[in-house]
Amino acid sequence: MKILQSLKKFFTPKTVNIVRKYAAAKNSPTMNIPSQGSGTVNDEIGDSWQEVSERTLGLVRDFPLFAGAVANSEAFVVGEGIKPQLIPPPNASDIEKARFDDIESRFMSWANNKNKCDFEGRMNFFEMQALTERMEGEFGEFLAIDQFDRKEGYRLQMIEPLRLQDLGFHTRDTGARGGNTIWRGIEYKNSNRKIVAYHFTDPNDAHLFTRVESVRIPAERVHHGFKMQRAGQMRGITPFTSSILLAYQLRDYLGSEVTAQNLSSRWMAFVTAPSSGFHTDWSNEDNIDYDSTYEKYTKSLDYATIEYLKNGEQVVMNTQTRNANGFKNFNEIITRMIASSYQMPYELISQDYSGLNYTTLRAVRNDYTKQLKPKWQRKVSQFCQPVFEKWLRFEVLNGRLNLPGYFANPTKYTNVKWITPTMEQIDPLKEFQADLLKMRSGVKSPQEVIKTSGGDPQKVLMEYEQWQEQCEQKELSFPELANQTPIINNFEYIEPEEPEVKEEEDPQLGVSDDGRVFKKGPDGWESLR
Repeated sequence: MKILQSLKKFFTPKTVNIVRKYAAAKNSPTMNIPSQGSGTVNDEIGDSWQEVSERTLGLVRDFPLFAGAVANSEAFVVGEGIKPQLIPPPNASDIEKARFDDIESRFMSWANNKNKCDFEGRMNFFEMQALTERMEGEFGEFLAIDQFDRKEGYRLQMIEPLRLQDLGFHTRDTGARGGNTIWRGIEYKNSNRKIVAYHFTDPNDAHLFTRVESVRIPAERVHHGFKMQRAGQMRGITPFTSSILLAYQLRDYLGSEVTAQNLSSRWMAFVTAPSSGFHTDWSNEDNIDYDSTYEKYTKSLDYATIEYLKNGEQVVMNTQTRNANGFKNFNEIITRMIASSYQMPYELISQDYSGLNYTTLRAVRNDYTKQLKPKWQRKVSQFCQPVFEKWLRFEVLNGRLNLPGYFANPTKYTNVKWITPTMEQIDPLKEFQADLLKMRSGVKSPQEVIKTSGGDPQKVLMEYEQWQEQCEQKELSFPELANQTPIINNFEYIEPEEPEVKEEEDPQLGVSDDGRVFKKGPDGWESLR
């Protein structure tokens, strides 16, 4: 017995409770959610992830500032979609260029068809991009699974991070292979901490938290994206973490203000009852309620209430004037903190553009564009490009695409320029003039101008060519477009100057050294002056 107890004591892991977690997951008087903490980066995220995610989901669902921030992020990071443009090699022949155009056309057909690209047949590829951005706002990470079927083709299955099966704290079980470790649903090698598989609850099971079994998906079939903030990080955390507690304070503040306003406007009047011996029976009146506990009558008048007090009772109302500026300032401070934590301009979240002019608004947009560029790059590298490469490989393996030399050099066919959404121009005239000046100076190409405006240069040329053909068929002409009439700063057209017509010299006229003009006549040269 003593030996068994000794062995049990020896094999029982020691639990060290080090309270080190995100502030958004800590307990407070208003959010009493018990939890334990640990010291490493992944344990810190793991111990906080559940509480932070639940609170963020609640705020996105119920709090307009959070809902608006996530919606704006979808609109500016993804918009109508981050779309591909294949770039053939510089020395590509016409046949090779046509092959690249065919690949791009086929992928766009797949991406726009929800039944082809979505395993559940609900979203197209660009809607999936928007969903990944929403997941990053709510959970700090997104997940998608590759599904391969020879008949149906390559498809994606979007899956919420909540479905990552938590098999315990650094647990080794039968689901792990080769002595790997499973942490928060992620299986990794002990030697190099490389992720080898993900463990999910059954996607077809509606009871997420009742099943113990997990579905093991190899890591090469899982798209797991998040912002890496610390070395060795294996899961993401919502960027709202630093502002969640402040948001709850603002929510409570808003609720207090609404309650105070309701209380100040609820009672319309008080009626003191007659003295003892002259009791009035109010029960025969309309809209009268009798409270036997306090022996009081109240009468409702639409949204107001008249309360009848007993003789000698008196109610003193709080007549202190509430400072509206204090609420406005508090709201602005908290909103700016939410905007800062989510890396989004305050004006976008608050929808308050008062006091802005072209210069300040342009500066705000420029700063936000700099913040968007790493988000676009990460979205492309973690989701768009891997999905395109998986789709292309599956199409080639199944004989739907014939690409010579693909297996010897796949990167030849995966050189993609992903066109990201752009912001609407603040002042189209000024920005067009700036682009025009850069093109004339040779520091910016027309292709770059088209890309920065969210267009596809090849598509623009194709549409322009089709436009010219249609104009010729209908015998229409637009001289301003055909002649490329120059444009000046005030955006007015300049009429081409007529060339000067020089008069031909008259051979019958001559000029002497002293400036006199002579005309040759029948009798010789005659002086004209």
